[in-house]
This record gives sequence, C-alpha cells and structure tokens, in this order.
Amino acid sequence: MRTTNFINNSKYVVLLIGVSTYNNAKLGDIPNVKTNISDLKQLFLDKRYIGIKESNLVFSLDEGEQAISRKITDAAKLAKDQDYTLFVYYTGHGILSPENFELYFATADTDEKYLEDTSVNAKNILDKLNRCVASRKIFVVDACHSGQIHNTMGDVKSNVASLMKNYEGVHYVSACDEYSSALFPKNPNAPTYFTGALVSRVHKGMDIDKPYLTLREIVDDISDDFKGRKNMPCPQQSCVLNADMMPFALNAINKDFSNHYVATAVKTQTEVSESEWKKTVKANTLAAYYEYVEKFPKSPYKKVAQNKIVELEEDEKWSQTEILGTPLAYSNYVKAYPLGKYLSKANAKIYEFKRFKEDNDMWASVCNIDTLGKYQDYLRIFPKGCHVDEAYAKIKELSVSIKSKRKFFALFFTLLIVLFMIPQNSDNGNYCNSVSDTFAVRTIKKDTNKNHVVDTYNNSDFNKASKEQQADKILEAKDEMHFGAALQLYEQALSENPDNEQILRKIADLKKLINEKYDYYMVRAEVFAKADCGSDDATRYYGMALRLKPGDLKASQGIESLKVKGK
Repeated sequence: MRTTNFINNSKYVVLLIGVSTYNNAKLGDIPNVKTNISDLKQLFLDKRYIGIKESNLVFSLDEGEQAISRKITDAAKLAKDQDYTLFVYYTGHGILSPENFELYFATADTDEKYLEDTSVNAKNILDKLNRCVASRKIFVVDACHSGQIHNTMGDVKSNVASLMKNYEGVHYVSACDEYSSALFPKNPNAPTYFTGALVSRVHKGMDIDKPYLTLREIVDDISDDFKGRKNMPCPQQSCVLNADMMPFALNAINKDFSNHYVATAVKTQTEVSESEWKKTVKANTLAAYYEYVEKFPKSPYKKVAQNKIVELEEDEKWSQTEILGTPLAYSNYVKAYPLGKYLSKANAKIYEFKRFKEDNDMWASVCNIDTLGKYQDYLRIFPKGCHVDEAYAKIKELSVSIKSKRKFFALFFTLLIVLFMIPQNSDNGNYCNSVSDTFAVRTIKKDTNKNHVVDTYNNSDFNKASKEQQADKILEAKDEMHFGAALQLYEQALSENPDNEQILRKIADLKKLINEKYDYYMVRAEVFAKADCGSDDATRYYGMALRLKPGDLKASQGIESLKVKGK
C-alpha cells in the first residue's frame, strides 16, 4: 500500500464552505452543493489520495455571513506555521456588486439590498489567507463570476513583483471567468460540473510519470476538457510563488511505483536542488538565479528564483536610472515598471523636474515684464523657488523707485483711521447695526452721484429686511470692509433656519472669498515686510487683511512687529 510521502498530511488544514439553500427567494437553491461538500470531505480524508487528519477539516453548510467569516478565521489559525498548507473552498452563488463591481459570496441569509452586510467579500477572504502564516495557501471557488478575483490579482507573468507583496504563496482557482456562470446538472444528487471534474481527476489519476498530482496539472486538464465542450465555462487559476507546483494528491494511476525507489529518487534530487539553492541565495545575483532555473527547471524553488530575477532586474534598472538622472530616464522607468517598488521616488523626481522648468519659465516671463506685481506673483507661486533672493532684491529696488516719504506717511495715517474703525469681536451686534446705517448712507450717496433713480433700501427698509436679504444687499456694495458683517447676518439667518441649503452655500462662498482675499493681502504684506523700504506697504496690506478678519492675531502681530522695527 502506498503512503503519502509527498504530502505532509499532518499539516494540511481544509475548510469547505457550501451554501445550497437561501432565505432570499430571488437566489435559487443549489442542491448539488451538498454533494460537492460530501465528495470533497471524503477525498481529503481518504489516505489513498490525501489523507488529512479529521481534526484539521472544517466545513460550513448553509450558514450565515457571521458564522462563515468566523470559520475562515479559525481555519487560518489552525495553520500554525510555515510548513502548513491551508485549503479553502467555496461553492454557491457568486454575486458581482453593482456599486463597486467587487465579488461577493452568498450566504444563507444574503439579501442583495444589503450585499456587503450579508455576504462574504472575496477580497476579505484573500486578505485573511494572506495574513495566515502557512507558506502555501489554496483558494478554490466553484461559483458564478469567480474569475473576477484574477483581475484583482493580475497576471502572474506580467506583474510578479506586485503579487509578491500582496498574495505571497496563494494559488487561486475559479470555476469560470468574471463574466460566466458556474454550471450544475439537473440531477440534484450530482456534483457541480467543475467540482465533479476535480474529484474525478483525483480518483482516476492522470497519465503522467509522477507519483503525485499538483493542483495546476489537475485544473489545466479540466480546462482542456471543458474547452472542447459547448457552452462549458473554462476554469482559471492564478498563483504567486510555487503553491501550484507542490503535491496536492497522490496519483492513482502510478500504483506500481516502489515507495523506496520514489523516496530515494526524490530525496537525491531534493538534496542537490537544496544545496544549489542555498548557494544561489547566498550569491543573490541575476546570473546565479538564471543558472539555477536553467539547471533545475522542475525545482520547487523555480518560481521563487524567477521572482528574484524580476526583482533584481528592477533594482538594476533603477540604479541605471539614478545614474542617468534625467527626466526621460525616470519616465522610462515608470513605463517599464508601472507598479514598481521605486515608483513613488520616480514620480517625485519627475514632478521635481517639472516644477524646476515651470519655475525658470515663470522667472523669465517676470523679468521680461519687470513690474512689482509680477515679482510678488512669482514669490506667491514659488515661495521656495530658485530665484527667491533675486525677486526680493527687485521688489526692494522697485519699491524705492516708486515710493516717496510723503506717500508713506499718507498711507500710514490712512491705516490708523481704518484700524480705529474696525469693530471688536466682542460687539458683534453693534457691528451689524453700524453696517446697516453706513450701508444706507453709502447707497444713497451712490444714487445721487449717478443722477438717476435706483431701487435701494433706506435705513428703515434695510432694518425691516430679513437677515439673508441684508447680507445680500451688503455684498452688492462689494465693500470688503463689511464682508464680516454680511457673514454674521448669514449665520444669524442660518440659526433661524438650520436646514436652508441656500444660506449654507452663501456662507461657504463668502468664507472662501474672505479667505482668498485675506491670503492675498497677507502674502503681499509679508513680502513688503521683508523689504527694507516696504514697511508702509506692509502695514497697509496687514490692515486690509484685518478688515476682512477683525481681531486676526497673525495680522495684528505683523503690524506690531513693523512698529517695533520702525522704532
């Protein structure tokens, strides 16, 4: 009698999940699911094929989302170390979410209106498998749309480096692609087509010169068979590292193999492969890994070596990119490795080159126009640009040439008058009242100057209007000095009607306008404050910022610092 020399059945954990009946009438029952679970359970326990311990087999039949999720967690914990194999199987309805197009597995209590709460997300199962310490994890799904996960994982050949980080050691098998349905026969006691074929292949064995079967060989054989059958969905599989190449079950065809001969042959090959592998890992060079793959094409370390080749090739490409240090070199790296491990560094370099060019282009334009405002604009857009010192020097030069002491004194006294008129935060009510008086006078004066009749409020009309209408009228005057009063009126109107979306929008727009103008004045104030002859201009801009935000600490401190500097 043969033994399981090739399968460590004492460290093999299996979780079988099946949902055949559903509380939701829209999801049709699948009686064949019960046969799937029964057949697989017998297969894993049978020592002629796999022969795992019964204590390491967990199954769930017709349970809800919470019970299934807990059993997945428990099964992952049973696989206690890297020598374990964790096999998870689901059969039932697969549902693609119309909101995020993610794959969900239906449970007994699934309600499509609450898909996320009553079903199991396929991605969540993959994440739990990924956190399991077992070095080999297999996830097999016999459900509609089960191929959607392959899009999540990607193609192994084109994206090995990315998969190594996300699903190391995972072999995923789906009964069909993303857009197809997994089929089952009309006979309720028969297994579904895919699971039935899987069990049948193991029972019969395969005509290959090996004492064991890998899951990849079994699924490839099923795929070849299904391709020749009309309307039969084709199984798919994705794998990271060598999980698909490890023994899955004993090969029933090779009954005459001598246990001693097989064990000796495998041991000899394994010892040589292990020895060479240790040397290859120690060398850790592209040449060493290429040589190992060529010498041992069937080694269990072949895919690990191929992954290291991809990783080292990327490292070499990045080293060459940094040596060249050009925008084209970094762009070529991003094109070659769109999900590479140096992607963030490459994009940062590309952005740095782009900003450098924009900096120099704007400086050339500013120098060509050569006005005070343009130099200020440059400092606002590039506060840490390549030409900051030159910009400050030009601002100082232009400030001296266009200013006179008489104008400085005039602006200074104007500012004192403005500051004297600024209301304090503690008297918000009086602030609004004074604005209403001032506003009525200002509008009447404007009407007289224009020499034609304009529909406007007088003092009485303004006070009778709603808070929202008062604020609207204040903003029509476009006087920044009263923006704060308009904001207070809007907020009072909102307190009376908290659900008024129109007032909420007006408050948001006004705050944005105040902040923009405030930032604009503060930038100019700080630029002039740094210039030797720009203190009066700085004081004026600080004062304008204070008109927008009365009592603002930063603007007030700016004015105080200028007073100290002037002394």
